[in-house]
Amino acid sequence: MAKIVLRRQMNQVLHGIALGMLGQLMAKRGHLAEARAALASGEALLREIGAAPAHVGLLCDWADAEAHAGDTAKAGAKLDLAAAALREAGLPPDSEISRRVDAARAALLP
Repeated sequence: MAKIVLRRQMNQVLHGIALGMLGQLMAKRGHLAEARAALASGEALLREIGAAPAHVGLLCDWADAEAHAGDTAKAGAKLDLAAAALREAGLPPDSEISRRVDAARAALLP
């Protein structure tokens, strides 16, 4: 039974990550509404199941999509959510995902 639960959770994590990747692709092709919808679905799923590193990574991807669309305010808001999720999950500042948030903030925001 535990194996089945773990497999379902991993499938949900992979689904959330795939939605994030789809969102990135759609944003790069200029389909921002579709990109935001995919990113929002992936973000909600990853947040709901508590997959903190994947959730934070998706928020960084979403910030990148918003910045490339020219909306630095929305990009900054997504990075703020990512930083809050890091703190809430207790992920250390020297973790790989914490460094990714810092790097995204430096690269995307003036």
